[in-house]
Amino acid sequence: MSGRSWDYFVIAAVIGWLVLWGAWQRIDRCERWPSAFHTMRQYTAALRARDIYLTILPDSKKSDVEKVYSQRVSREPVYEPPVNEFVAAVAYRLVGKELPYLSTYFATAVWCIGAIVLYWIVGLLSSQMNCKAAVVGFYMTSPLGIVISRTFQPEPLMITSFLFALWLVLRYGYPQQWRHTILLGVACGLLLLAKPGFMLFPLCGAFTGVGIAHLGIKRVLVDVHWYSFGLLSLLPSLLWIKVVCPHQQQTSFMPNLLSDVNLWRQWLGYLNMYYGLGTLLFVLAGVVVASSRRYRWMYLGMLLGYFVFVIATNYRSMTHSYYAAVLLPVLSICLLPLVEAIFSKEKNRLWSTCGLLIIALWFTMQAALIREQSQSLSPMLSDKEYREIRVATGAGSSVVGMTNDYARSLKYHSYLDARHWPTSADIQLAVAAKGEHQGYVELLDRFRVEGATHFVVIVTSRVRSEQDILQYLSGKYPVVASSVGRYAIFDLRENLDANE
Repeated sequence: MSGRSWDYFVIAAVIGWLVLWGAWQRIDRCERWPSAFHTMRQYTAALRARDIYLTILPDSKKSDVEKVYSQRVSREPVYEPPVNEFVAAVAYRLVGKELPYLSTYFATAVWCIGAIVLYWIVGLLSSQMNCKAAVVGFYMTSPLGIVISRTFQPEPLMITSFLFALWLVLRYGYPQQWRHTILLGVACGLLLLAKPGFMLFPLCGAFTGVGIAHLGIKRVLVDVHWYSFGLLSLLPSLLWIKVVCPHQQQTSFMPNLLSDVNLWRQWLGYLNMYYGLGTLLFVLAGVVVASSRRYRWMYLGMLLGYFVFVIATNYRSMTHSYYAAVLLPVLSICLLPLVEAIFSKEKNRLWSTCGLLIIALWFTMQAALIREQSQSLSPMLSDKEYREIRVATGAGSSVVGMTNDYARSLKYHSYLDARHWPTSADIQLAVAAKGEHQGYVELLDRFRVEGATHFVVIVTSRVRSEQDILQYLSGKYPVVASSVGRYAIFDLRENLDANE
């Protein structure tokens, strides 16, 4: 075997190992569901999958509880095209029951497809095989990537779709003809629908960088093709948000929080936790110093696009850690100039191979260290206790839930139409965003008017800060079922004051 053939063999082996290792970290013991990472979002996706599953399941095969649930319980709102949920529902139908962890296999397959597309992208940007191994390895073993792949989230599809869109931009270049512009803009816009609007700014930043390299800054800013691409990329997401699912519009941008130093510090904390601030600074330095003139603006455009996304969604980007996933594909690609500069300095194949193996070892250890966090289980009650709650309230009943996951686990496990009792943070957000504020008595009366029959309290750390409403409930409504230190159920249909 010649020296060059041996190099290619080692590089291919490293890529294969890191892809397989990263995939294994995702599916290993994935039946331990849900994990502790944003449990509410996991249950929300599982509830959407249940809605689809019960729709396609014949009535003759539904249990009595499932029949009541499908008739009486409100369907879970949809915020993006429910691709993950639909695939999971079809898998449920094939195996004959609900197994939410099956979504992990789909997410892992999608992530591996993203690795293939990323390999293509690196091939367009660099001729060095070592770079492909390093970039794909970082992508496959990123701690945040492993965690979100195990948690029934739309982010794996969002990231892979973005990589496809970016590959189209790089493969076909900056458009000079209308046919090219329209096809590219529509294709990218449809790909961004995986999670409407999230990857728009990084993609448009990359497109702008490609345009600057081709035409120059002044010509790009007045070029109608540039504006047309941005509009076409935005349009599908805009239609989805405004027309198909207008109920998904939530508070994301709060200008009064832009000067809040604590929120900026919290955002930096998320980046440090999942990527490391040192890594981010080295990547940025690599882009500025080591990237080729042809692609430097593309790298900078993506990074700037991510920062614009953070500003546009400042409240959620700075308070919801999973928003940091938007940076993952951007960072993977922007790692390329630094890696390319390192390997281009060393002409000796042996030392280059040793360097690549060291990087592979680092990525392997990085993925292994996140194992326990990604496999941690976060159940609040046992199946038996959730069943007791269902029996006490009645399957399909409308209840108010005080939990730490917006009552999603209560709705899922107990088959109840459970609605969330707002936390103090929810109330503060409503006041900041809309100036709305209701006392707990008025809020409880509103739930009762809307049909709530029971108030279910699941004992969590949250209970300590909710003593006012708990004392009010204890003095006004009877407890129909409870388990010490676990849960309590108040019957809102019976007023103790009236009985006196």
